[in-house]
Amino acid sequence: MPIFKQKLSKQTKIQIAAAVLVVIIVGGYVLWDVTKGGPITQFFSNPEGMRTWIEKQGPLGPLAFILLQFAQTVVAPIPGNVVGILGGYLFGIWGMLWSLIGSAAGFLMVFWLSRKLGRPLVEKVVSKEMLKKFDFVFSKRGPFILFLIFLIPGLPDDVVCYIAGLTEIPISSLMVMVLVGRLPALVANNLIGSGLGEGNYIAVVVFSVIIAILIAIIYLKQEKIINLLGFAAKHEKVIDNLEHNIRDVMDDGVINDSIDQKKPKTKRKS
Repeated sequence: MPIFKQKLSKQTKIQIAAAVLVVIIVGGYVLWDVTKGGPITQFFSNPEGMRTWIEKQGPLGPLAFILLQFAQTVVAPIPGNVVGILGGYLFGIWGMLWSLIGSAAGFLMVFWLSRKLGRPLVEKVVSKEMLKKFDFVFSKRGPFILFLIFLIPGLPDDVVCYIAGLTEIPISSLMVMVLVGRLPALVANNLIGSGLGEGNYIAVVVFSVIIAILIAIIYLKQEKIINLLGFAAKHEKVIDNLEHNIRDVMDDGVINDSIDQKKPKTKRKS
């Protein structure tokens, strides 16, 4: 059974060959560097020396990292978790701030481009299958569903950012949702990176394993989670009625409690 249903064009074959060649060259160099103790290994094996070197660069160090985080958010050439951990490793707790600034600028750019250039741009970045899968974000419950997507690790939130830009949700609201939703992951990545830089390897390993297990479970259940979110978005009346019933019960409880408190207490006859 062929892997590709259609024959690859000559241009596509060249692009694939070039990508494979780059991976082989980069992978080979990294392997040589690690085994021979090359400059990259020496650079990353000395956190204090590396931080001292970055401090000597002045504002250029944080600025370069912010630009890296910005590029990762917009283009996503490397996983965001790697950049977040790198920020903690290089800058310690300050890496959290630089990651937040870079991510905010990147998300703002994605939302603006998506809204300005519309669906033609998004269809070049996001597959039609993915667009169809997340079409429920355009529903009435879209804002809350988007927040959950940004909050839950392991979901394709980078791709969803482009789709979110097509909605009628104000960009300011989208920014609040994505930054608040991504904040726990940002903090976790920074803690791992700063822990590596400080030599707290046992704590880092334990923390990383717990996070990895959580992400793995969510990844394996990704389709079910997405279907559940879609169900919640498309069955608005059911969810609304459930919320109203819960609020009514809570309101009745508050009213009854206040009535009970206002009732005069009667003394027992001896």
